Amino acid sequence: MLFKQTTLYILALILLAGCGSSSLTTKLKSHTDIVGEEMVDLIDSDVSVTVAVLPFSSDEPSFSLAEVYSNQLISFLVKSGKFNIVDRNQLSAVADEQLLMSSATSSGKAEVGTQFEESESIISGSVKKIGKDYVVITSWLRAKDGKLLYKNVSEIRE
Repeated sequence: MLFKQTTLYILALILLAGCGSSSLTTKLKSHTDIVGEEMVDLIDSDVSVTVAVLPFSSDEPSFSLAEVYSNQLISFLVKSGKFNIVDRNQLSAVADEQLLMSSATSSGKAEVGTQFEESESIISGSVKKIGKDYVVITSWLRAKDGKLLYKNVSEIRE
């Protein structure tokens, strides 16, 4: 799973570099670091938070900067050690693997977890192109009541 995400990230960077957008990729990475640091700073030093990262939306019909941005943010948050990430994109693959594992084992010899870790909060956002520039919106909500914990709206010039 991590290998697949890393591979997608590397492919995204290669595609972006080939399009002459390496400076955009660098700016996007820099923005991700800023947003990630701000989120980490909101958490107590001895606490880790379980968060679901939803796919970021984009108005691009093909390859999506939103996917690159959300993967960069996930990577930053995981490396911080303050976040337990529940990647909603991967849940069906995990469920399929658990089903396969449970059917392959003898009854009663191995138990496979059937419940996924419950998210305390949700991170979502979007990357929209406006003219030659991009607007990146990142929101962090508490899951139980929808309270906004963090919001960042930034313009990234190409």
